[in-house]
Amino acid sequence: MSAAEFGVGSTGTDLYTLQNAVAGTAGTINSVTIRYRGSVDGIGFAEQFRCGIRTGSATNYMDSIRTPIGFSTYTKAWTTNPREGGAWTWTQVNALLLVAYINV
Repeated sequence: MSAAEFGVGSTGTDLYTLQNAVAGTAGTINSVTIRYRGSVDGIGFAEQFRCGIRTGSATNYMDSIRTPIGFSTYTKAWTTNPREGGAWTWTQVNALLLVAYINV
């Protein structure tokens, strides 16, 4: 995973692929959880970050966050697939994309 950097006055969205689960993985998936760290540079602009997951053509974001100066960690868990409305399958998890959005 790499960091996304945007200049003042810009808006951007990045998509990231994730490593697939090991072939033959079995068991129940309790949730899909994303965790990310965000920071502002301290010059007073209202910077806004959102992360989410893309399943198929649908993107589901966690709440929009205005970050404090300095790094903070944010977490969001989905116990069911928001696109399908049911339990996660390994095929769905392996097809996920991570979405990062920033408005500076």
